[in-house]
Amino acid sequence: MLTGNIPSSLGSLSNLESLDLSYNKISGEIPQQLAQLNFLQSLDISHNNLMGPIPQSNQFNTFENSSFVDNPGLCGKSLSKKCENPNASRNLLWLRMKMIQGL
Repeated sequence: MLTGNIPSSLGSLSNLESLDLSYNKISGEIPQQLAQLNFLQSLDISHNNLMGPIPQSNQFNTFENSSFVDNPGLCGKSLSKKCENPNASRNLLWLRMKMIQGL
């Protein structure tokens, strides 16, 4: 069973066609470098503890929901759980602070 983060160095394996890291205890975010794997035809990182947004790329956008399921903190286009807009949260926090200050 694998634990820890997905190494960003996997993004340098430019000819990688298949990556299956399913059913492990991998945590953290999916490295953005994996979005550079243009030959990746099959991806399964389901059933882990991944979190954050799924990287956006032409290749990653082809993978089905099943590639990512059962990662409670993961969000993105391929999942029913959409990522929260970080700017919206920041703006809402700023507005709340201003209301508390009475401005």
